[in-house]
Order: sequence, then structure tokens, then C-alpha cells
Amino acid sequence: APTKELVWQIYNNFLKFLKFNTNLKITLLDKNDKVNNLVTNPSHIIISTVEKIKQAISKGVNFKDLKLIVLDEADMLIDYGFVGAINDMFAKLDLYRGDIQKVFCSASIHNNIANTFKKVVPNIINVQLEKNIYSNAKIKHAIVYQKDNKNPLDTLQKLLQVINPYLCIIFANTKQDVEMIYSLLLNNNASVGMLHKDMETRERKQVFSKLNNNEYKYLVATDLASRGLDIDGVSDVISFGLPKEDIWYLHRSGRTGRGKYYGNSYVIYDKKYENQISKLDKKV
Repeated sequence: APTKELVWQIYNNFLKFLKFNTNLKITLLDKNDKVNNLVTNPSHIIISTVEKIKQAISKGVNFKDLKLIVLDEADMLIDYGFVGAINDMFAKLDLYRGDIQKVFCSASIHNNIANTFKKVVPNIINVQLEKNIYSNAKIKHAIVYQKDNKNPLDTLQKLLQVINPYLCIIFANTKQDVEMIYSLLLNNNASVGMLHKDMETRERKQVFSKLNNNEYKYLVATDLASRGLDIDGVSDVISFGLPKEDIWYLHRSGRTGRGKYYGNSYVIYDKKYENQISKLDKKV
């Protein structure tokens, strides 16, 4: 998976299989000592980032019995420039055996990404479950603006006074905006957490632990939290500024309306996003 957060989440879900098979060995490959341990202690399932798998190969981990490799949020791996690393990883793994099945998973595989996959695995088969990836009957989308007020932060504050979320994720494009909104909510005595890539691993783990224990009503985050993360009970998502690519808005809004739940996705109006809002309005 592309991020440590996704690796942790996948690992915690896979642990549920242990109640059916106590002999199953599942390894979370997130630290150097675990890579070294894998050399002498093989595992049935390895959950890792691409870089840690490459490190495991270089350390001499034997992959001769590997049957399946899954790339989760595969389009994000491509967007983040991991094509070379993936090609290198596949080439080295295929030296062990040539019949390793490769699966690329994502909720947002568009044509450009699909063509990149074909360059990595020429005989790849595309399986599409939805005709319109932007359409989800469980999510209501809304643009929020004030007629006589041009300050998006003030609009956000007034929206938060109107809605009463069970759990709300507020997405911002920059770390500075995340910190600003977080401080604002904290000063108003809100139960709020913050998430961005410059936080230490320990801090990020603590945030997810508190989320899982229902200790937050609000999470303010960059798009680090928009991809693949399954945070239970998100009732509302707010975009304070839109991401450059429409596909990232899809992932933001997709944090709500999951499973049996319904949700709302709000975009705080800002004149500089008018064209993008118009495009999204036609898609959703």
C-alpha cells in the first residue's frame, strides 16, 4: 500500500482471520527489524509499502513461494511516482517464479492510470464494478457559501454551527490550513484531531487510536486521510479548498457514506474554485 496509515489499517483487518486459523502468520513490515526477522521466519501474508518489500528483497528474504501480490490504492502509487519502484520490485520477484498473480486495486482507475498499468503488466485484465465512479446514492453533495461574505473560514465556522456531525473530517490542501482550522476548533473546546504528513509516526498512530476509540468529533487533515482509510462512522466531510485533481475529491467524499451509513460532503465556496466546482457538479 502507498502509505503507512493504509498498511496499519490493512494489517488490523487481516488480524481478524486469526480466529479462523491460529496457524496463519501475518507480518506487518513497517520496521527494519521486522525485515531482518523475515529472512529466517517466513510469513503467509506480508503487509507493507513498496519500499519495505524492496528492502526485504535486498536483505535476502526468500520469495520462492510467493503466489499473489496486491497493490492497494494502485493509482495513488502511480500518481506518487512509484512506477519505477514497482517495475523493479516485480522484476526481482519474478526471478523467483514467473507465475505470480498481480492485482491492482482502486476505486478510481481512470484511462491514463489503466494505460500505465498495461505498461507494467502487458496482459492485465480490467474489471470495473461501477459505470460512474463519482455517483454514490449514499452521499449528498453541497456547496456552502454566504452571499455577503467572502471569507471561507467564516463560512466554515457558520457551517459547523448548523450541522451536528457524529464525526466530521475537514480536508484542507496545506499543512498551514490544517493547523489553522485545528487551532480554531481547539480554542472553541471541540474534540478535534489533526493529521498531515509532517507529523511523526507516533503522533499519527495516536490520532488513529483516538479515532477508533470515538474520542474525536472532528478530524482536520490533508489528503493523507482521503485515500483508502476506513474510519468508522464519518457522517460529514468538508472540503476547505478543492484538490487539484477531481479524483481526489472523489476520495475525500468517499470517507463518508460507507457500508450501511449515509453521509454529506460539503465544499466551502471560494471564487477561485468556481470552474472546478462547476465540473464536479456535473459529475456527482
